[in-house]
Amino acid sequence: MMTPSLMDGGMRPASRAYPPAPWHMHGHAFVQPYLVDAARLRLPPDFEPIALAGHAIGVLGLIEYVAPSPLTYAELVWMPCLVRVASGGHRRYGYFVERMYVDSEASLAGGREIWALPKQKARFEIGEIAAIVETGDG
Repeated sequence: MMTPSLMDGGMRPASRAYPPAPWHMHGHAFVQPYLVDAARLRLPPDFEPIALAGHAIGVLGLIEYVAPSPLTYAELVWMPCLVRVASGGHRRYGYFVERMYVDSEASLAGGREIWALPKQKARFEIGEIAAIVETGDG
């Protein structure tokens, strides 16, 4: 069986490593907002940052998904700004995901193939008051 790939527009073998969408997730999140210099943002061509006085609101999130989630894993996500995108004659708004790290192969595959998210593999140690995330890109 083949399935369309949102990443490259082609076809690839269907993966059975992850559940079908939507994923109804449960877990714990630590979220920290940041002021981001809008002039330093690097976005895809059709994405317009939502900024005020030259700054956007970025969000760094550390999430630990737990049962009864269809997948249990840890995730670190950096979203530097809210964006506006013209699509099908409408304006759509959402956070731009620049980086996303997970410790689950199933989440990595599903995130890339279903939603075209830039997920990468990482190692997580999440404690009571601190977390360590080791990534391949430092």
